[in-house]
This record gives sequence, structure tokens and C-alpha cells, in this order.
Amino acid sequence: MFLTIAVPTYNRAEKLAHVLECLAGNLLDGVQILVLDNHSSDHTPEIVDRYKNGLLRGRLSCFRHSINIGMCGNIMRCFEYASSEWLWILGDDDEPIPEAVSNIHAALNACPQADYFNFATDILDYNFSTGIVDFRARRESSHVTTGLYDFIDGIDCFANLIFMSSGLYRVNAFQKHVQSAYSFMHTLIPHITLLLLRLQDDPSASCVFSNVPTVKWKPSPTSWSYDIYCNHVMFS
Repeated sequence: MFLTIAVPTYNRAEKLAHVLECLAGNLLDGVQILVLDNHSSDHTPEIVDRYKNGLLRGRLSCFRHSINIGMCGNIMRCFEYASSEWLWILGDDDEPIPEAVSNIHAALNACPQADYFNFATDILDYNFSTGIVDFRARRESSHVTTGLYDFIDGIDCFANLIFMSSGLYRVNAFQKHVQSAYSFMHTLIPHITLLLLRLQDDPSASCVFSNVPTVKWKPSPTSWSYDIYCNHVMFS
């Protein structure tokens, strides 16, 4: 198996169903989907069972936590449970494009030595200050970095970097750092902490900032508030 598509989820049954529906007809051989259910109280288990016994029979597995371990804990579990060479963590409310898996496969063939890929999204073209598309950081071509400092210099859009669904990870390159990354869950971007730990550990590790997409992105209609932070981030 070359790719695990891990979908951490909590109480978003219908959104999860849409993600699974989008993936169902666009998988390649050697691709497995893993849903990590953070002890949802809605009908998420029924959605998972429907696809396990239907369109994704033999392709979908699910791990349901016995308690809610928090959003970041659920993300980190993806690295522990992935059994493939590569891991794509896909948000349960992020819509994969039909060519997503094919684009990932092509990117891996083009740069087989890389440990991490950051795929392009519409975040690159979106101005969060004005709320309009102004092509402020359009990624005209892919570029490769080596080591931590070259990676930092190569970041063209921090928002696109921390967007979880834009990242692809070589599993065995990161697993030794998972325990340390748990110490940084308060950052709310433990997947990026894990990446930085890997790059700090191995100066020869390479990363690819790809100009091809894997998901559709649109700005959230909800603005930030403390209540949303507590209800979604701490308990999702």
C-alpha cells in the first residue's frame, strides 16, 4: 500500500459522507482510507458503515476513540495508525478534487526522494485581510528545498503550509518524532511541528512545494471567537 488517506473527524457526519463520496470513484490501487472518529455523538458510525459496506468496501477502515482526545490528538494519531509509505491527512470538511490521488501519485514519481509535499490550494490566491482573490502568492511552478533553513526560505504562503489537507508525509521519516510533537499540541498545528522536527533532525531531508492541487478550498463563513475555539478546537 503506497498511500493512506486519513480523515480525522468529529460530529460532521454529512461532511464526512461528502468527502468519502468524492474519494470513492477516484482511488488508485494501493490506496486505503482511514477514518479516525473522535468519539462522535452524531451518526458518524452509520456513515462509516454505509461506505465500508458499499462504495468503499475493502478500502475503508475506521478507528473510533473511546473518548474525545481533542482535535490535535486526533491529527497526531493519523501518523501512528498509518500503515502505508505515504500519509495524506484530509480534513473532514475539505473536498478532494477528482484528480487528487492521481496528482499525488504523479508528484511522488517526479520527486521520489522527498519526505514532504505541500500541494497548492486557492489559499495561495486569497487575501485574508481584504477577503478577495488577488493572486498574492501564486505558485507558478514547483520548487524543492533541502533541510530546515532552505525550507523556511522556500515558504511562499504560511497559511497554505499550515492548512492540514495540503500536506503529504513519508510516514517512516516522521514516526520517530511523533512523541516529541505531542508536546507541541498547544500550537494547534502539531503536523507542522512534526515537520520542523524532522527537518531539524536531518539536514538532507527534502520537501516539495508543488503547484498542483489536491483539494478545493474556500474561506470559512465563520469568524473567530473564544466560544468557537473552545467548542471546535478543544473538543473536535
